[in-house]
Amino acid sequence: ELGEWVGRGEEVARLIATDTVRVYVGVPERHIPYLEVGATAQVAIGALGELPLPGRIVAVLAEGAAESHTFPVVVELANPEGRIRSNMSARGHFQAQHGTPVLLVPKDALVTSPAGTQVFVVQEDKAAARPVQVGLPYNGYVAVEGQLAPGELVIVRGNERLREGQAIRVLRKQE
Repeated sequence: ELGEWVGRGEEVARLIATDTVRVYVGVPERHIPYLEVGATAQVAIGALGELPLPGRIVAVLAEGAAESHTFPVVVELANPEGRIRSNMSARGHFQAQHGTPVLLVPKDALVTSPAGTQVFVVQEDKAAARPVQVGLPYNGYVAVEGQLAPGELVIVRGNERLREGQAIRVLRKQE
């Protein structure tokens, strides 16, 4: 208002430019090492349909949320038509750039117990348990790390009740 006093540091007006928008995505801490500034990303804006829009990562912030163990990743995308508005909900999709190849097993091969996660493999017609650490999922498979070698035959059916050294019979092998 005309003649109104504004204190030092107080907000006078708020301007929003929407020709380029920044989306802040909370990313779990285990994925942060694989994201790089400048990498491409896809952003789906719920109000505009599920078709993802292309963007690029402009920042991976250093301070995360302690309660959720997520870190803000800032994705910038063009908005020439002004369809994306301030405070619309969005979902980010990233291509994580892992530096080393990973071993994938069918998700049904994982057995979780109080002792941890394990995979049973076929070893001389007996079940052998191998402890694994679970990574990212990919098309019905899960990345694992542990005492498992490429090419080993993992058990995907009936593995919930298996015990170490139990005799087994392979009905069907699948590559």
